[in-house]
Amino acid sequence: MIEDIGDEVVPLLKRDYDECNPLQAAMKASVFLKTHWPDENGKCFSNDSLYLHQWQFPLSESAGKKLCHKNNPLPNNILGDDLLKYWLDLSQCKYDSPLQYIFMGGEDTMSKLHCDNGGLEISIAPIIGRKECILVHRLDGESCFYDLDASLDNVDLQKYPLMEKARIWKTCVKPGEILLMPQGTYHQCRNATPCLSYSRFHLDTINLLPFLQSMIDEDADEIDHGEVIWNSVTESISTLDKFVDSYKSCLESSPPIPTPPLSNEVIERVNTLRSLRNICQEIVRRLEAHKKGRKRQQQRDASGDSYVNSEVGMGSKCYAFVHWVRILEEIDDSLHHFQYRNLIEAPIRIRKKMDPEMADHANEKKNDKGNKRIIPPPQKPDSIKRHRKKPCSANVPIGW
Repeated sequence: MIEDIGDEVVPLLKRDYDECNPLQAAMKASVFLKTHWPDENGKCFSNDSLYLHQWQFPLSESAGKKLCHKNNPLPNNILGDDLLKYWLDLSQCKYDSPLQYIFMGGEDTMSKLHCDNGGLEISIAPIIGRKECILVHRLDGESCFYDLDASLDNVDLQKYPLMEKARIWKTCVKPGEILLMPQGTYHQCRNATPCLSYSRFHLDTINLLPFLQSMIDEDADEIDHGEVIWNSVTESISTLDKFVDSYKSCLESSPPIPTPPLSNEVIERVNTLRSLRNICQEIVRRLEAHKKGRKRQQQRDASGDSYVNSEVGMGSKCYAFVHWVRILEEIDDSLHHFQYRNLIEAPIRIRKKMDPEMADHANEKKNDKGNKRIIPPPQKPDSIKRHRKKPCSANVPIGW
């Protein structure tokens, strides 16, 4: 490890860290391994209980090239296609999730009870040693633990009586086992022995709804939800269009040749694109409501009436409304051509009546027949509202 990642700078926690400012130190991995990881005799050079905590290695170009693209999918379709792998276009982790982490520390080093925002599932896999994990149901973390004022280490039912009602699970994960946590699960992890573990966040169609809710709530500034959704849509459209083009080229050949089979990958892409279509439709609906609310606000301001616009979400951290409408059209076109792939000429799809604001953009759009569709890149607003303070770290982890 010293030879492979020794020059990487890794984030560290002290045993009694402050939850509001958790990342308290950083050092080269080689120094940490030599001074804070047990030697062959089980002894550490330093008595400080530092914990290599949530090192996001895909953001390092050198470490990412060595450590990314090393995971095989779990068997039996336990998890769907990870949409996070379409997020960033970094060379070292392209088509792999950027939200992968390494944890490493001696016995009793730990992360306190917390919940990671973002609407993402979490997996934890020890590589060396055992990790004790205490899980609290996502609906019980704030209510039964009094906004995390209560502690699992010192249960006081006189002061926090609702802790008795909390749904809590405790397990110890060892090498060869993987702990999967649904989105929003409160968890506390402690190294039962010196432990090196791997963790990653996951997004598929199962947790698209909480992912969208996180986008609406703006509770995870480290994630660009819109970009994740946008890139997942464009990747799915590209895969589906290539399949349809290949399918129709077989039908048009003389003599006709056998058409490609409908593989599980294509079926999964279609189902994913249908789910993403509904997410994009909800984004458009909310943005449209936001626009109408702003227009009413301006009218009332002009007339001197007092009016408070209701919060509809998505107004400050979303891409241009016109582009989301446009990408909805692209999704419908792709699914339409897939549905009629057995016909050389697909029937004309009846389009919804466009808002006048969309007319100019619609005229620029190429026709569906024989021309490749080009989806414009999203436009980000000049300012983004921040609800939570991000940690000061070179590799910014999600969840704080």
